[in-house]
Amino acid sequence: MMAVVALKLRCEDAPATASAFVARFEADWIAVSGFLEALPRSNLGRELQLRVELEQFGRVSNQQFALSYPEPERETLRTRMWAPVEASDLQNTGRLRELLRDREWFDDAVDGEGSQTAGWLLVQHADAAPDFQREMLDRLSAIVSEGRIRRSEYAMLWDRVAVHEGRPQRFGSQLVCENGQLVPRGGLEDAENLDRRRALFEMQPWASYHSIMRNLTSCSS
Repeated sequence: MMAVVALKLRCEDAPATASAFVARFEADWIAVSGFLEALPRSNLGRELQLRVELEQFGRVSNQQFALSYPEPERETLRTRMWAPVEASDLQNTGRLRELLRDREWFDDAVDGEGSQTAGWLLVQHADAAPDFQREMLDRLSAIVSEGRIRRSEYAMLWDRVAVHEGRPQRFGSQLVCENGQLVPRGGLEDAENLDRRRALFEMQPWASYHSIMRNLTSCSS
């Protein structure tokens, strides 16, 4: 379903002004939210996937917003543009806390296909609750070798937690724009062996990843 939403965003021309874009986004958010809420939730995996659909719609919209207008025009609207996504993240985190109180993690075979990856992405975006992300990282450290979460997903959560805790990243997955350059936020540990670690965790070479991310951001010198 996200393919349909992404296609809609790509095919629609950006409005002439940033304020018009935000107004359109707010109306679309209500419409998409209502549509997703009305869909059946046949199992837990489906519920998690629908939660991902909404927050990804918001994130893709924010990405398009950043690419469509110059910084001065975006600046005063940034908080308003991000507010629905932030609220969604908080709701998702609360739901995850509830679900994971009595279970170790999600299981595609039990909870429905896609539950493991959808659960991971919602944890990855629980930035307002770094304690929860740390708790989940510790929990997933014990099961990543069992194939109950993709190694690349575990690696990205490892980096996310490291950034929150002020430590260098291990896999270089969390990037920030500094002086027109897209760089790993907080630096890297043992940078010379970065691609070796990435390969062990089933991640593409860092140069390829960096090139893709650079094309998806407005960061440029």
